[in-house]
Amino acid sequence: MDSLRRRLRSPKLVPIVVVLLVSHLRAATSACTTYAGFTAVQDVDHYGDDIAQANTIDEAARLCAASPSCRAFNSNSFYKTNASYSPASGYCFWVKNANCPAFVGFNARANFDHKGDDLLSLGAMASLQHAAQTCSLEAQCRGFNSYAQLKTNVTTAQASLGNCLHTKAAIACPYYPGYRETPNQYRSGDTIATVGPIQEGVQRCTADPTCKGFVFTGTGASAAQPLSSSVLKSNVTGAVGVPAGVVGACLYVKNSPCPASVGFWTSPNTDHWGDALGAPTNATLAIAASKCKANATCKGLNNRSPAPALFSTVRGTYTATNVCLYTKSAACPGFAGFVATPDADHYGDDLLTAANATAAFKECTARAGSCKSFSSAGRLMSGVAGGTHFRQNVCLYVRAACARPAGWCNGTGLLFEATDCDGDGIKDLVCTSLNDGSRGAISLARNCSATSAGTGWPSAPDSYCPAKWEPPGGWIQVGSNPPSLPRSPPPRPSPRPPSPAPAPGDAYQGCYTDNINRGLPYILANNDATLTRSKCARLARERGMTVYGLQIGFQCWAGTDLTRATARGASTACNTPCRGNTSEMCGGDMVTSLFTVRDPPALARTCYNDSSARMLPYWLPAPDSASDSTMTNAKREQMALNAGYFVYGTQYGGYCFAGNNVTLAVSLGTSSACTTACRGNPATEICGGAYANSISLVNGDAYQGCYADNVNRALPYILANSDATLTRSKCARLAREREKTVYGLQIGFQCWAGTNLTRAMARGASAACTTPCQGNAAEMCGGDMTNSLFTVRDPPALVRTCYNDSSARMLPYWLPAPNSASDSSMTNAKCEQMALSAGYFVYGTQYGGYCFAGNNVTLAVSLGTSSACTTICRGNEADICGGAYANSISLVNGHAVLRPS
Repeated sequence: MDSLRRRLRSPKLVPIVVVLLVSHLRAATSACTTYAGFTAVQDVDHYGDDIAQANTIDEAARLCAASPSCRAFNSNSFYKTNASYSPASGYCFWVKNANCPAFVGFNARANFDHKGDDLLSLGAMASLQHAAQTCSLEAQCRGFNSYAQLKTNVTTAQASLGNCLHTKAAIACPYYPGYRETPNQYRSGDTIATVGPIQEGVQRCTADPTCKGFVFTGTGASAAQPLSSSVLKSNVTGAVGVPAGVVGACLYVKNSPCPASVGFWTSPNTDHWGDALGAPTNATLAIAASKCKANATCKGLNNRSPAPALFSTVRGTYTATNVCLYTKSAACPGFAGFVATPDADHYGDDLLTAANATAAFKECTARAGSCKSFSSAGRLMSGVAGGTHFRQNVCLYVRAACARPAGWCNGTGLLFEATDCDGDGIKDLVCTSLNDGSRGAISLARNCSATSAGTGWPSAPDSYCPAKWEPPGGWIQVGSNPPSLPRSPPPRPSPRPPSPAPAPGDAYQGCYTDNINRGLPYILANNDATLTRSKCARLARERGMTVYGLQIGFQCWAGTDLTRATARGASTACNTPCRGNTSEMCGGDMVTSLFTVRDPPALARTCYNDSSARMLPYWLPAPDSASDSTMTNAKREQMALNAGYFVYGTQYGGYCFAGNNVTLAVSLGTSSACTTACRGNPATEICGGAYANSISLVNGDAYQGCYADNVNRALPYILANSDATLTRSKCARLAREREKTVYGLQIGFQCWAGTNLTRAMARGASAACTTPCQGNAAEMCGGDMTNSLFTVRDPPALVRTCYNDSSARMLPYWLPAPNSASDSSMTNAKCEQMALSAGYFVYGTQYGGYCFAGNNVTLAVSLGTSSACTTICRGNEADICGGAYANSISLVNGHAVLRPS
């Protein structure tokens, strides 16, 4: 239109333009002409984004069809790069029909888009191949659109002419070492053989040097039919989408060996086409990599023979068997007082955005109290809690921890620790006197001040290091040991059955090679002289990680992608002792002792004696003291939660008592009198007995309150929608499974989650959380655009519980095998370590020197509680290790016996 207006101002063109304009308007007032490959929309137009103006509408249609960047044209013959439109009476607008290109691992929907939930916009000049590659690398990315906008959510697709919505494929292709798996990809031809299940495909292809990969497929009438056949291929290039008649397919490409090159991250069986800077004559990979590093325009190279090719960009890749693509890591200039991590960024916690890295450094330095990190893209952040993520060619700068002043916390009886006190992801310095309990802390929050006022010494308040000193809400640590009593006669342990395969859990995955691109991207501890496996496990849990590894004796790394963590292959070099426990191995130099996290199942409720003095002093619901005919354990938990108590018990079928003192609640010892059925659920639940409480703890997740929401979503991830069975505990479980730290329930049937509590509360408090949960009408699940908001926290370990054993062994595996003698160095910690190493997650010590283990909690506690755990551990006189046919039972990593079931 701007062009038309300019022509109308030119006297020489007036007659021609007026005729053209009139003819166009006449055409537009009637039905819009049909053009092959376009959809006509009447009475709309788009202003701007013009490529050019053609002489006629027919020519505009032809030119737009031939131009990859053209998305639409109008009845004034302007063809454009943008297909969005708005009302314009009398005009026709032709939108190019979506021709959605196929991308590995994505499904395309033509003429659809998803509004909002943008994770990252790569810009108009970015190729869709680059969008697909970036989305594949970003765990939070669920898809992208034709404008190269990456999305965290693509569930609510909307009709959008000319656009394509590419959604990450849902099919799950299991990982196998030595192969790169891609869902929804198929390769016809070049078949060597068709074999059976996927394991056979892996074995046969690995053993056959002519096999370059295989397709694992299923055939049948429905997508529910499982995949069944492995088709071995001598060539896997040129893969396409799944053809008709094939239910699903996973393409497995055998990895080519990619030697590591410092300063580059590798992609096996991958290459880039075009953008070549040349191929150094007779150059080895090392020489080519050196030349690429010296050339600022070089962004990567391959290892093709006879000479590697250097590239000015590596955006846009394709599968190339036995070729490795090397992408240059970001070069991070130094900034005083900050530690740089190449190819890394952190989502959330934004303060502001500066023009560049230098400006961000100046702004962050000026905001010492609030700014803890910045990126080379200019983003200033208040912390890095929750970890970082891979982002190519971006440097993340984290403020260096406070330096330890000379002589600080060096006296006799003083314990020095480096602890993240305030959850900003940066270590603070803590000093504690083991003699009189004096304490103090040096932190960035107080500008690294080492004065008495700055550290709080000798009586620093809890707020100076809340992560260490504030008691966790909803749970309480109980650490008292039972008194020493005379030893009982030794038991006669039965022979140990053969060990089963290790159960899933906090499972040791093996020893794996690492490199500078890091199989586990987040470092949780470095140069830690107290590092142990259990400490690394705790750090990983605190940050919501599902995979962790120990390296070179003093480093703890973590992540959420086991495939990435094991991708560099197995190693035998995990032979460096942990600095904090030399009996454990903590990886080696660039090799990782790798573990996966799983919280073990909750154990049974425990029965404890009560008296007329009431060990749980608060009777609910107050002031009603009558027995409740609808009483269940779930109901009493909700009453305790609403009243602000975190330990509760049911008694004699219909009574509910609560309090906040666990020590008092269990002080009269265990009871066998919890035999009364709950009046509200007599078929399946027990609610205590006469002067006996069935005791549990309220769920450790903290209720933050009721908060307003809007269409931009305070919690960006929807985990359940229109769920007729939704309860608070179900939403909590979904949040944990997806590693979210904040969750909210909305309108009775929706579960939302995220990781940023500040964002979740930013829209202000509300009083509208009045909608009952559809799965439990006794609980409130928010309201219309209001969230019942909770934060996730796993509880600490509670007291060990003593359970009866017999000669049949309720914990059937005797450790260490084949040794059957009583161990003079036995402790509960030693038994835990042996159980972990053998692959069990429930263990018990017995009669001071025996260790038993298993994976069946129900069996372990089936003979009921015992009062016979009175025998001192032979390796630690301050601890109790069971008794005669009585096990002191715990779960690996200290999870509680006394935990809600």
